[in-house]
Amino acid sequence: MTLDHTPRQARLGVGMWNERKMPERWYELLRERMQIEEQRMCVIRDGGIVDDDYQEDLLAKADNLDREMLLVMRQAIVATLVREAA
Repeated sequence: MTLDHTPRQARLGVGMWNERKMPERWYELLRERMQIEEQRMCVIRDGGIVDDDYQEDLLAKADNLDREMLLVMRQAIVATLVREAA
C-alpha cells in the first residue's frame, strides 16, 4: 500500500499519499532537480553577470524535471488506486 490512512481518514474515505514510497524514477528526477537548483543558486550567489541563455536553459530544465516528477507521481497514485480498488 502506498496510501496511508489514519482512522479518521479511513472513515472519511480520504487517503494521504506517503511520499516515502515513491518510485525510484521519482527520486532520480528529484536528485537531478536539486542539482539544477544548486547550479542556479551558485550563479546567483557568485553575483557574476549571467548569460540570459544559460539562466533560461536552467529554468527550462527545472521546469521539465518538475513536469516529469509530477507525471511519475500521478502514475504511481493511479496505480495504487487501481490496486486498492481490485
